Amino acid sequence: SPGPCLHLRSLLRRVLLAVFAAVLLSSSAFAQDLTSFTFAVFGDTRPGREHYSQVMRKLSADMATQRPIVVLGTGDYIEGSSKPDTLAYQWQGFFIAIAPLQTFGTIPVALAPGNHDILGSNYNHRVFCQYFDAGYYSFNRGACHFIILDTEEPGASGRIGSKQLAWLKQDLAANRSAALTFVALHQP
Repeated sequence: SPGPCLHLRSLLRRVLLAVFAAVLLSSSAFAQDLTSFTFAVFGDTRPGREHYSQVMRKLSADMATQRPIVVLGTGDYIEGSSKPDTLAYQWQGFFIAIAPLQTFGTIPVALAPGNHDILGSNYNHRVFCQYFDAGYYSFNRGACHFIILDTEEPGASGRIGSKQLAWLKQDLAANRSAALTFVALHQP
């Protein structure tokens, strides 16, 4: 039977989804633009023993037809490896899997790293940041503010380090006027 941590995480996810739905439905500023504002979220799409995830490729094609203004990822896109050649091969497979997102034009993709993507390795973290510019950052789309957090920084796996937390506080203060703020991360 699942342990208490699994039950707690499941409960936390349900509570966060309920809070998200309540905020979304109660925001009159957002409700006015609700019909024209779409974004997508995915995560934990590791391919197993395959070069790329067929599920991720299908999901990418489905998301592309919705034409979201942004796609957010919450980590674990690859299996991970300590071998640079294997790591490069896995990321190549991930890029193949998400290629359908560009079917109808450029759809921005904002990705938070997951534990399988990094494996606690400084090298893997550097590779992730080379591919995706940074482990944590923020951006605005319309009246909404999006924050991508890195819960997999080597030495701070499973949490947000002090430097990132200081940045987050500053970012939230600077974007206080956003109608809604969305946060994507791997480990809550």
